[in-house]
Amino acid sequence: MALCVLAVACAIPTEAGSSGPPLPMGDTSAATSGPPPSTDSGSAVDTTAGSGNSSSSGDGTGVGFVMDADFLPGGSLCEVTSPSSCPPGEKCVVPYPNGKTSGTTCVPIDAKPVGAGEACSAFDYVEDMPVDDCDAGLQCLGVCRRLCGVDNVKLPGPDPSVCAREEACVGYGPFLDVCLAECDPLMQDCAELGAGCFLVEGAVDQNRTEPVAACAPVVADKSGGEAGGDCFNPNSCLPGNACVSSQSVPGCEGFACCSPMCDVTAPDGCDAQLSGTVCTPWFSIDPPAGLENVGACVLPS
Repeated sequence: MALCVLAVACAIPTEAGSSGPPLPMGDTSAATSGPPPSTDSGSAVDTTAGSGNSSSSGDGTGVGFVMDADFLPGGSLCEVTSPSSCPPGEKCVVPYPNGKTSGTTCVPIDAKPVGAGEACSAFDYVEDMPVDDCDAGLQCLGVCRRLCGVDNVKLPGPDPSVCAREEACVGYGPFLDVCLAECDPLMQDCAELGAGCFLVEGAVDQNRTEPVAACAPVVADKSGGEAGGDCFNPNSCLPGNACVSSQSVPGCEGFACCSPMCDVTAPDGCDAQLSGTVCTPWFSIDPPAGLENVGACVLPS
C-alpha cells in the first residue's frame, strides 16, 4: 500500500532531527491527495491526477506520500511487522532508509536504539551493519517511524494493527508503509516539526483502504507548494492546501495544482484565496468520520 502519491524529487535526510521524505501517494509522476471520484468514498473534488497505486502487490491502496532516493538491491524477505522473522538482536528493514527498494533484510539493532517519533540517524546500507539507530520495528525516515508493511508480492500486505491508537498505516514512498499520526486537515494540528496534515488512503487491512488525514513532512516542489502552484503529491503542497487536478484550479498549467482546503460549514472564502473558486465538499457521499466538513477551493463544475 504505497502512499507514494507525493512523487516529488527529494532525498531523505540522514541527519538526526531532519524532516524526512515526502509522503508517497500512488504513482511517481503525478498524484493527488484525495480518492478518485469513482471510489466508494464519493469524492466531489477531482483528484484523479496520478492517484493510482505504484505497488505491484494488488493491495488496493491508492494515495500516499513522496520520497526520492537511489534504488538499492533488495535483500532477503523478512517481515517488517513480525519481530520473529529476524534473529534476536536484529530487525527487519528495507535496506536503505529511503525505502526505495521492495526487498527487506535483517540488520543488527543499534547498541543505543532510538524510540518511535524521536530524531534519528540513518546510515548507508552495509551488510551486517545497522541501517539506522532506531529500535526494532522502526526505521529512520526523518524520525523513527513504525513500519506497518512493505509492498512486495512475496510478503503479506500492510498490517495497521501494529500502529498505535490515532495512527494510520499509510504508504511512505514507493514500497514502505508506515504508521503516521492522524490529524485534522482544517486545524492543521500536527505536532511533528515541518509536517502538515494531508488527505491520503490508509490501510484498513491487507486488502482495503479508506480515506484518512495523516501528518507527513512537507516537501514542497519548486512552485513552493502555494495555492495555484504545481504539485505531484499531497505533501508537495504547503499545509492547508490539497493537490487537485489541473482543470479544477484556475490558471493551473501543470498536471495538478495546490488549492486551499476549506470548511464547507463556514462562510465561503475561497474566491478571496483563489479567484473564481468555491468551497466544494471533498466527499460527495458518506464522508469518513471526522472529515465531514472538509472541502477544497475549486472551480465550480
